[in-house]
Amino acid sequence: MAGNSRTKARTLALARMLWDETSPERGLTMSQILERLSAEGVPTERKAVYRNVAELRRFGFDIRTYQRNPVEYALASRLFDPDELSDAVAAVSACRGIPKRRRKAICSKLAKLAPKGDRQQLLGIAGSCSDRKGR
Repeated sequence: MAGNSRTKARTLALARMLWDETSPERGLTMSQILERLSAEGVPTERKAVYRNVAELRRFGFDIRTYQRNPVEYALASRLFDPDELSDAVAAVSACRGIPKRRRKAICSKLAKLAPKGDRQQLLGIAGSCSDRKGR
C-alpha cells in the first residue's frame, strides 16, 4: 500500500512540475525531473517517471517528448495560449467597472494558468494597464 501512495505522490508532483515549469518552448530533461522529485522528497528512478508520464497522458495531459539534446518533456497545450492570457489580463486590468483590488486578484489568478516563467510578464501587463489614467 505504501508503494501505491508513493506512486500517486510522484505522479501528482510530476504533473504539478510540468504545469508550473514547462511549455512547448521550455521542457525539463529527465535529470532535472529526477532532481526536482528528489528535492521534494519523492526520490525515484527513470523507469518510474516514464510510467508516470504514460499515466498522465492516459488521463488527457498533453505531455510531449521533444527530441532536443538532451530530450525534454513538457506540457504542450493549456487552456489558454500565451496571447489569450495576455489579452485577458489586459482586458481585466483596463476594466474600470471592477475595483482595483479585485482586478489585481483576477489578474493574479489568470497568471497562474501560465508556466512560472511567463507569470511575471503577465503581471507586468496587469501593472502597466492598471497604471493608465483615464478610461
